[in-house]
Amino acid sequence: MDGRIEELFLVTDRASFSLSDTTTYKPLREELDHAEVLSYEKIAKQYIRSQFDSPSIPFAKTLNIWLHHAADDYHEVMSRQPQRIGDLFEFDVLEPGVRTWDLFEFLATEVSRDSIEHINAVVRPWIESDITKVEANIRNALQEFDYDREAVRTFRETGDRSA
Repeated sequence: MDGRIEELFLVTDRASFSLSDTTTYKPLREELDHAEVLSYEKIAKQYIRSQFDSPSIPFAKTLNIWLHHAADDYHEVMSRQPQRIGDLFEFDVLEPGVRTWDLFEFLATEVSRDSIEHINAVVRPWIESDITKVEANIRNALQEFDYDREAVRTFRETGDRSA
């Protein structure tokens, strides 16, 4: 507010966001001289429409841009549309080339072996429904790979589950 910052982009989850150390507790957009509030929903829909001929996942299911890219990967790699977001996390049948494998590879650790809560904590921000089923699919697939990140990488490179 002292003029040393020319531009500031701040992303919040609500337009009424306020700074706790202000005395007025006004929404931040009222505290700043040139604040513009943009709707994530509007921007996400515009971006998704511009990137994909038709979204592989309906907007009503998610506006998560990363998941829309994953659904597009799925369509390309699996030669069919995902029916639900959970399809993107069925690693027992999912071919390499879908970006959700990045998340799976990240989970391939002893921490995941020892803590179901760890898997849930990592996956929950990406999944808005079917969390229990998705978590079970991930845990079963991690067991197949013996929680070994190198085994996951090898599969992703070769496409051979027995390697």
